[in-house]
Amino acid sequence: MPCIASAPDRICAIGHCSSQRFRSTRCSISPQPARLLGVDIAPFEGRSAIAESVFTAVDDLDTTHTVTNPRVTAFDGAHAGLYALVEAQHLPRSDHARHLLLKHIYTLRLSRHGVQWTIDHMRIDMVWFTGDPAVLFTGERVELA
Repeated sequence: MPCIASAPDRICAIGHCSSQRFRSTRCSISPQPARLLGVDIAPFEGRSAIAESVFTAVDDLDTTHTVTNPRVTAFDGAHAGLYALVEAQHLPRSDHARHLLLKHIYTLRLSRHGVQWTIDHMRIDMVWFTGDPAVLFTGERVELA
């Protein structure tokens, strides 16, 4: 039976899973880190829109994610809150000399559907980054403050 703390693992399996599995994990994402990298992206709503946006962004990248310190912050049997630290590494498949490494705080609201915990909302807050934001936001104008 999937546990609450496994939710971030499904989120971060972008480079290792099908878009169908990815679509089954979330309903909305507030991508706050993009603003800190000079890119304005509206929150993603709906599983299909989220999957399409994310998979399009990483299509030409080698990407890995590491999830640490998952903590259940609320639980009532049917709903839960979860906090986790997530490090994301993105490298252009054709040029591993360039990279973008980010550390995020993920705050999630989940609900139980049978034995599966589904992400209803996810907020991503960036703690720090190093590298070139244009690696991830290739079609965007990136202006760092």
